[in-house]
Amino acid sequence: SILDGTAGGRTVNTALVLALLSPAAEPVSTPDARANVARGLKWLADQQRPDGSWDGGQAAATGVTTARAGIALLMEGSTPSTGKY
Repeated sequence: SILDGTAGGRTVNTALVLALLSPAAEPVSTPDARANVARGLKWLADQQRPDGSWDGGQAAATGVTTARAGIALLMEGSTPSTGKY
C-alpha cells in the first residue's frame, strides 16, 4: 500500500510532505527547515527511476507517487526543462 513502510510508501509520503513544505520553506521557515527540505528533495530526486517515474509499489500507486514527486519538485522551482531537479 502507498501508506505502509515500503519503498513506494516512503516515496509517496515524502513527496507529499515536501510538496506541502517547499513553498513555505523559503519565506517563513528556519534555516534548519530549509536544509531538511533540501535534503528531502535531493533524496526524492535520487529515487527517480530511469523512465522518469517513482516507485509506488503497484501500478496505480506509481502514477500517484510520480505526480506527487513532480509537484514537490515543481514547488521547489524545478520544471522538466529548468531548475536544480
